[in-house]
Amino acid sequence: MGKLFGTIDFEVNETIAEKYFENHEAPVVGKLHINGKTFDVTFPELDQIARTMKNAKDTVTRKYKMGMMY
Repeated sequence: MGKLFGTIDFEVNETIAEKYFENHEAPVVGKLHINGKTFDVTFPELDQIARTMKNAKDTVTRKYKMGMMY
């Protein structure tokens, strides 16, 4: 599964006020943990991380199907 697999986690910020969602502001919504490092992330950053990881998976899959993986 990879050396980072067991180190990936997310901790939700339980103290976010509803007004931030209603006003479309971008407070820190939680902490992303990877390999002992912690990153405070906003909701838009979570979206960008998810998009980037999906694009990465799609690219690897396409390259594999095209016989471009060595």
